[in-house]
Amino acid sequence: MSDTDPDAALERMMAKVAATQQELAQVRGNGEALGGQVRVTVDIDGRIADLVLDPALHALHLSDVAAAITAAHTTALSWARAAASEIQRDLHEDPCVAAIAHRTAAGGLRKTLARNEPQPIYPDTEQSHPPQVSESGW
Repeated sequence: MSDTDPDAALERMMAKVAATQQELAQVRGNGEALGGQVRVTVDIDGRIADLVLDPALHALHLSDVAAAITAAHTTALSWARAAASEIQRDLHEDPCVAAIAHRTAAGGLRKTLARNEPQPIYPDTEQSHPPQVSESGW
């Protein structure tokens, strides 16, 4: 198979995408707050995979604990997203993937523009303003 064989190129790209997806599925981000009393681990989608709360937190107000969990989650998600970006970099730099992404984005833009064309406000008419009504109401 040569480098110009489209089937071979597609297979290589599909293998690269599958490997990237497997790597992304393993990504975890960790965050902590209140000096490590709150620790959160998230997956790439931001779902909490692990939450550890120190028993000493019972002395704090619940709103403070909630804020600490939120802060730890935000940090963990930032780390997960950074790791995911690094994993995806090789894929995004692939010329075949870039061409497909460009064409897909352009097609999506055309669809978005078509959807965003002004539509008549009054569907029974082709007008975007109310039908004219005479003084008699007809």
